[in-house]
Amino acid sequence: YPSFDFHQASAYVQDEIDFSDYFKLTLGLRAELPLYPTIAGNENKEFLTLAAGSQSMKGLSTADMPKTRINLSPRLGFNWDILKNRKLVLRGGSGLYTGRIPFVWIVSVAGNSNCLQAQFIDTDGTNPNTPTFHKDTADILKDIYGGTFKAQDLAAPGGATILDKNLQMPTVWKSSLALDATLPGGIKASVEGIFNYDLNTVAALRLGYIQDDGVQLPGEPGKRAHFKSEGIKNSMSSTVAPYYLTNVNDLHGTYYSVTASLRKDFNNGLSLMAAYTRSDSKSIQEGYGDQVSSLFASTWPQPWVCSTRASTTAMLVVTPTPATPTPWVYAAANT
Repeated sequence: YPSFDFHQASAYVQDEIDFSDYFKLTLGLRAELPLYPTIAGNENKEFLTLAAGSQSMKGLSTADMPKTRINLSPRLGFNWDILKNRKLVLRGGSGLYTGRIPFVWIVSVAGNSNCLQAQFIDTDGTNPNTPTFHKDTADILKDIYGGTFKAQDLAAPGGATILDKNLQMPTVWKSSLALDATLPGGIKASVEGIFNYDLNTVAALRLGYIQDDGVQLPGEPGKRAHFKSEGIKNSMSSTVAPYYLTNVNDLHGTYYSVTASLRKDFNNGLSLMAAYTRSDSKSIQEGYGDQVSSLFASTWPQPWVCSTRASTTAMLVVTPTPATPTPWVYAAANT
């Protein structure tokens, strides 16, 4: 069965700088180096021939791997005791955070290239050609085929997965800023804002399609984008339309939230907390499963549709005493 070896080397350094007893600055840098294997044997020759005559697939191969590059993710945070008595504190931070794509997407590169030469299944052990244990693949094939096996070039896959040679792992810029204050009566107030910005988003395109003049629908001011098939067929007369994992460069997902809260702790163990949150988000891809086809998530060859969600939440939490483990919560949300 197809497999894929992926390794990643990471290093992180951090330094905390105390400019005074009331101001602290934290600096950090994370370096990550993804290491991809060479899968030259995963190159489907018929696909290369067909891609050479295609507008959308020219220069691509089922054996393409992203370039090895170091991802640098700097970040910083600070904490400032403004009044020098912890009754008014400004805190925040900002930095880059790099993640990884689901590895099953990478496995599909090896599994959907139609380069698998032989497979053998024996469910009950009665097949006379069931191979015995061998360390050499050639000996296993000899047991199965009796020495007649011959590797051959197979048809180009209809739904291969191809990786962009310049593919970068998803990266998000995250920032936050908050003000904590102690009000008269021992009431603790806090206002916090969070902002996220997607720098690198991974999306799946469907190759084998080209954009035409568009479609004009009644009542709309302009034409909608429309794509038509290039009509590329393999030697089995099947349409060749692979998925292409690449980065979105012209759209960026965003998220922000603003939260205001008040909290009061009493000597008898009673605690009251009220909070209000307003948030909004825009995303390029969301809700996809573990398959590349679900990442595509659209009938269009370029599924770069931005979805927007806004929500408002108000919450009141009452904690009677430490002996009562479950607090009373009242919440209202408008999405």
